Amino acid sequence: MKISLLGHATFLIECAGQELLPDPYFGSWGNPALTRIQPPAARREDAPKPGQVLVSHNHCDHIDGLFLCSLNKDVLVLTRYLYQNVNRLPGARHTIGLIAW
Repeated sequence: MKISLLGHATFLIECAGQELLPDPYFGSWGNPALTRIQPPAARREDAPKPGQVLVSHNHCDHIDGLFLCSLNKDVLVLTRYLYQNVNRLPGARHTIGLIAW
C-alpha cells in the first residue's frame, strides 16, 4: 500500500493495483474565510486519474467539480447516500451513495 498526500484532505491511496482519491480538491481556497497555506502537490490538470474517488462530505474544499468533469465517465465516485445525486451537479457521472455503517 502506498499513500501520497496531495494537499489538504486529498490523498492518493494505491493498493493491490487499485487507486482511490479521497476528497479531491485542487483549488486555492475552499471557504472564503480560509485559504491554503501551501498549494496542492499536483495541479488539477496533472492530478492522477484514479479508478475510484471518495467524497466524504460536500464542503467546497473537499470536492472539485472541474476535476470530476475531467474524469472518465466510468470512474466510480463514492459519496454519502444523501449526496449521491447532488454530487452529479459538479461533474460526477457514476456515483454510488453509501449509507452510514
